[in-house]
Amino acid sequence: MLWLALYFPSLPLDTTGQASSLAEPVAVVEGHGAQEWVVCCNALATQAGIQPGMKRSAASTLLGSLRFLKRQAEQEAQTLAHLAGWAQQFTPAVSIALPCSLLLEISGSLDYFHGLDALIEQVQQGLATYEMAVQIGCAITPLAATWLALAGIPTQVTDMESLALQLGQLAVDILPIPLTQRQQLRRLGIDCLSALIRLPRAGLARRFGPALSTLLDQALGKQPDPRPCFQPPAYFEKRIELAWPIEETEPLLFIGRQLAIALANYLQGLNRGVLQVRYQLEHGNHTTTTLDVGHGQPTRQAAVFVAVLRERLASFSLPAPIEAVTLMAAQLEPLAGRNLDIFTPQQHAASSGLLHARLAARLGQASIKQITSVDEHRPERAWALGKPTAAPMPQATQRPTWLIAPPLPLTQRHHQLWHTERLFHQGLPERIEAGWWDDERVTRDYWIAQGASGQRYWIFQERETGNWFLHGVFD
Repeated sequence: MLWLALYFPSLPLDTTGQASSLAEPVAVVEGHGAQEWVVCCNALATQAGIQPGMKRSAASTLLGSLRFLKRQAEQEAQTLAHLAGWAQQFTPAVSIALPCSLLLEISGSLDYFHGLDALIEQVQQGLATYEMAVQIGCAITPLAATWLALAGIPTQVTDMESLALQLGQLAVDILPIPLTQRQQLRRLGIDCLSALIRLPRAGLARRFGPALSTLLDQALGKQPDPRPCFQPPAYFEKRIELAWPIEETEPLLFIGRQLAIALANYLQGLNRGVLQVRYQLEHGNHTTTTLDVGHGQPTRQAAVFVAVLRERLASFSLPAPIEAVTLMAAQLEPLAGRNLDIFTPQQHAASSGLLHARLAARLGQASIKQITSVDEHRPERAWALGKPTAAPMPQATQRPTWLIAPPLPLTQRHHQLWHTERLFHQGLPERIEAGWWDDERVTRDYWIAQGASGQRYWIFQERETGNWFLHGVFD
């Protein structure tokens, strides 16, 4: 097995929804009262000497201008779930690990992605759209990959022989054990894992308990370390809390773009799309405004989400300042495999769906109609205007899209049918006899005719009168 660990060191900061836009020292804290401590801080705070693990009181004393933000554990878990869904495009074996990490078992994906280096490069390119810092570790055990990622060491450990050597270089601070035990290890002169690995397991267990010995053996592949696979939810939801209220739709489109990228990345990992999404706008007076936006057909393209939202906002006025925005997709639709050739019908269908979605967003869904077929033999009654759907259109038949109502009588010159030019029959006729049940009976023989110009026509002869009519023109 081969594991890829993705560690997001600034996740607590990124998920506050505020710190990225502030040009001031910021620290995220957790805990209560006097027991609050720093879990993450931005570059300005780090330059001033603020470090994770420092108590809030000490950090405040060191830097009086330091701004503290409360850790948003729920938002962190939601973001990790979105990232896990996105990562499933590389392997179905994705696990959420602590702290702030994902684990990908990639041994079965290497051939498909043309090797380990190419796979890692694609992962890095995909994560760039999230604009989040990431540290990657790779090893043959999940715990070793996690520790390498936490330490910021991009080494690829692909064999058992080098595993202990690479792990031995790590400091004991990497171990997920109580602080008191790490301090005790350092008092014993054990600063790195190589010294710890050499100690007898029985003595280590008596002094520090069995958990530490188990951790070491799992990291070295001597004990099993099963990881549960992430099961993506059947919906998407992401909330962004704003640094300050916004009163215009232009900055709302910028927030919508961030949410659209997150949704697109999540859907890509699941090979799913959405037909409709909902934007929930939160106001300061505990009220919300809802924007339902349809896309014409299931899609996972961020550009489509943004384009349709732009059209919707063009005719929308904010009823009150907005303090937070949530994007929700309640139903994820399967997407069939698509040929990406530029001339394929799927490309045309995608552009048609986007056009419909943009028109509906600007004019309202009720203003958009779609021609649908009706189970009726008489051509003039075989269609109707209905609500647009994502269902595929029926396959083309030997009938024109453009019907003439009412049909035009045709003249004859020298026993030849004329419209604007001489018409010649092609093929065999199609006989239609229907309508006897509603007193609008028709008995016709339909032909495809062609003029000297190459234009094709749909004509018929009434069987009762023998008269000829033009009923349609082919594209």
